[in-house]
Amino acid sequence: MTSEKKHSPDQKNRLHPVYLIAGDDPLLVQEAVDSVRQQAAGAIRRTFFSTDDFDWQELTTSGDNMSLFGDQQLVEMHIPGGKPGAIGSRVLRDIAAKPPEHDILMVIVSGARYGDLKKASWAKALGAAGQRIEAWRPKPEEMPRWVSERMQKAGLQPDAAAARLLAERVEGNLVAASQEIQKLLLLRGPGPVDEKAVSEAVTDSARFDVFQLTGAALAGSASRALRVLYGLRDEHLAPAIVSWALARDVIDLCQIAGATPESQPKKLWPARTRQLEPAVRRLGVNRCRQLLMATARADAMTKGQLRGDPWAQFAAIVSALAGKRTRAVA
Repeated sequence: MTSEKKHSPDQKNRLHPVYLIAGDDPLLVQEAVDSVRQQAAGAIRRTFFSTDDFDWQELTTSGDNMSLFGDQQLVEMHIPGGKPGAIGSRVLRDIAAKPPEHDILMVIVSGARYGDLKKASWAKALGAAGQRIEAWRPKPEEMPRWVSERMQKAGLQPDAAAARLLAERVEGNLVAASQEIQKLLLLRGPGPVDEKAVSEAVTDSARFDVFQLTGAALAGSASRALRVLYGLRDEHLAPAIVSWALARDVIDLCQIAGATPESQPKKLWPARTRQLEPAVRRLGVNRCRQLLMATARADAMTKGQLRGDPWAQFAAIVSALAGKRTRAVA
């Protein structure tokens, strides 16, 4: 079965032996990959990345090697540059000609441009052998509709003006759009959203934002992180947004450090992992666990469930993230 220009796998059908996921937007590509992974929950996963020195023979033998460890295997081949080269193209066509057995699922993830993908013989072959999922960034004129659908999926009910304003603010950045929608949901909860609500919650000219805050803390700059934090407080940013941003990073840190017992951890992009690894090395497993408890206390403070000043707790958390010892997270 071939599926062209779909943004997500068909949840109602059985798993295909081969998936080709291609697109130019990291968020949409990652969500498509996550959807396939979710359908193949429990499978042993092995991931390869196409580099200049990658041995494509590893991909063809990966299923045999993995069969020793489980009944179902998920083999992912990521091609960030979009083009597998002559050898890779031949290997992918061979896989398409003889798809894996029922206990092996092959997922090819490509950053190929639309024009290149349409002409590539390997892409056509993979699409014919299984399911092809395309995840292209919406055109500028399509962004308001994409934003509106995304907001509705999150539980918000935007009017046309609200969706249009948010689309203008993020300027085609789907990751930013997704983050702003999460902020709106934190601030307002599910329900109607008008242009005024978006204008008040989503600022494109604020001096500080929560991503500058967490970025400075992860980079080890306590003074910069605290300056941003107090700037956010002075701008009357909702504490719930700061709490969400800090908890997000701490949870990811704990996952990389192996400090969380989650059976199905969140999938992190390689770039995200590289961003967090220096902080993991600086903090260690025990400190990451302490920070996780500290963010839980901060969240309870923002909700009035625990006595205390959430901004003081935030200050202790960002200082600790940057490498300073503080009593609040001891």
